[in-house]
Amino acid sequence: MPTDTDQQRREERHQWATEAITRLRFNPIGLQRLAQALDRALEPSSPTYRSQLESADVAFFVAGAHKDGRHTAGMDDIHPMFKEAREETGTGVDGRRVRSQFRENLQNLAFDSLTALDRIDGGCTVAIHVSGTQQPSARPAGTLPLPQDLRIHVYAPPHILAQIPSAKPALARIVQQFAEEIGVQAVQRFEDLARKKLNWSFTMQEDGNALLSQATQPVTSLLPDSRGTSHYIFRGRPKGQIDQILDDGDKRTQSRQQLLDELEELHRHAEGYEQMMHDLDVALEDKTAMIASLNAELIDAQSKIVAHDLVLQNHIHDVNVTRLERDDLQKANSKLMSDLGSTKEVIRDLKKRLSANRGVQATPGGALSGTASPSTSAQPHLSVQGATSTAASELGSRYARGFGHAVQEVIENHHLDYLVHNTCEKVAGSSAALVWPRLLAGELMTQFHVVAEDCGAIALELSDAMQADLQGTGR
Repeated sequence: MPTDTDQQRREERHQWATEAITRLRFNPIGLQRLAQALDRALEPSSPTYRSQLESADVAFFVAGAHKDGRHTAGMDDIHPMFKEAREETGTGVDGRRVRSQFRENLQNLAFDSLTALDRIDGGCTVAIHVSGTQQPSARPAGTLPLPQDLRIHVYAPPHILAQIPSAKPALARIVQQFAEEIGVQAVQRFEDLARKKLNWSFTMQEDGNALLSQATQPVTSLLPDSRGTSHYIFRGRPKGQIDQILDDGDKRTQSRQQLLDELEELHRHAEGYEQMMHDLDVALEDKTAMIASLNAELIDAQSKIVAHDLVLQNHIHDVNVTRLERDDLQKANSKLMSDLGSTKEVIRDLKKRLSANRGVQATPGGALSGTASPSTSAQPHLSVQGATSTAASELGSRYARGFGHAVQEVIENHHLDYLVHNTCEKVAGSSAALVWPRLLAGELMTQFHVVAEDCGAIALELSDAMQADLQGTGR
């Protein structure tokens, strides 16, 4: 007796199967997953009922298709079911084999259903099917095929064909008329859509049977051999051939039809050549555009090269001008160095004279008044007075008096300009002694061009000498 747990499991199983089936698509993988979701006691792989179970799975998906409202979905496009049926089927020879078997199983179910329908109501059904995936063979894909290019699948009840004398010729005419007026147009329509929507090139067999690429053999029998089934595989005939077989036409009609067929062949070849010429024109336009683009790039590159050359020439000119300016500066520097040497000689001479003048100034005042000391009485008075007068005349415009003996000694030791005395007086009169070294160092470097490394030490010596002179401890 079922328990509550069993009931709950069944409900959970039902819910899972419902959700799983909702996601399935009509393709070979979908059929396998449907069998798994249904979880039947008999598997489709069962050898006894395999074909029945496979057909049942196909019928599960296609039930109600003739009234599902999806007919307009394939009006100007490939129907969505076409794409769904190809999903997860693989590629290459194996993929084509899987898809071919899948379509064959669906067609068998349709013919089985029609056979059962005729049997249960005593009627007669004729069904004609041509696949859109006919092989192009020698004709360009997308061009209108000839009736003899088509392979047509037909369902018809064998007992009707056997017992009604007019049934065979009538069926042959119906199939041929279908091939001429509907089949060729349907195949061309599919090939055009496949090229535009699926990017098919038709350069190799897509999904069609390999037998389709073989040349169609002349068929003289009215109906093909169905091998005891209700499935007849017709080959389309050249226009007018069915009339010849049925002896319904005359030679004029046959000759005219042959001319029409030849004209159709010529039209087909012409369409192929026109397509080829169009493709060549497109390729030529692409190459022409590429050449124009490359020429434009070349012109642009050449313009850049000319511009770069001009910039380079300007740089070379600037370098030459700079070199000339450098040579002029070197000559000017040499002249300045020569002038500096001469100026230093004058300064040294002035220093010597100033030193002599300082010696004269250091002599006691009595010597200048006529009461000379023994060490100076031998010198003529006019000579000393002349030396003092000469030094004063040369230095008077720059230098009034010295700061002191200690400062003078520092100046002589370091061969400084005697105008340093004026600087020392300016610094002593304008700032505290604490900042004298810093101020003196700046003045030595800026005014007297003393080397920066020596400025600090000399400034300290001058500061100490200034304080000694001010305190009266200097010589």
